This record gives sequence, C-alpha cells and structure tokens, in this order.
Amino acid sequence: MNSTSLTYNSEMEREIFYEDRVIGKRKLDLLVENDILELKAVTEKNSCSAQIINYLRVFNIEVGLLLNFVSGSLQFIC
Repeated sequence: MNSTSLTYNSEMEREIFYEDRVIGKRKLDLLVENDILELKAVTEKNSCSAQIINYLRVFNIEVGLLLNFVSGSLQFIC
C-alpha cells in the first residue's frame, strides 16, 4: 500500500466513547481512507459479522469490509 496515495493505519487502537466518556478501546486491523478492513481466518461467520457491524456503529464509520481467508470462495454479505 505504500506505492499508492491512500492513507491507512494498521493495528490502530481507537477509543470507544459513551456520553463523552471513554469506556474502552479496540484495535482495528486496517483503517483505509476512514473505511474499516478486518482480516480474519475463522469458521464462525456470525461473530465476525457482528464485530464489524459493532465497529461501524461505535466508530461512526460508514464502510467496512470483512475478509475471511478460511472460505474457499468469495461471499458478499450485507
């Protein structure tokens, strides 16, 4: 990604706020141009989907992409 003009951060830790108070922290695998990119290698899809949906909500981000390297084919889930 260094050869592109995209801005990105890997293993970025972000604070989670509730009513203007920090209540926790989470690490994002990749944040590319303010879009979340989560990389996984797990068989349980539901927990991964819930995780990225939660990240989108608590970090107020509109776009997230979950890449799971266990599956043998590309799947689109919305």
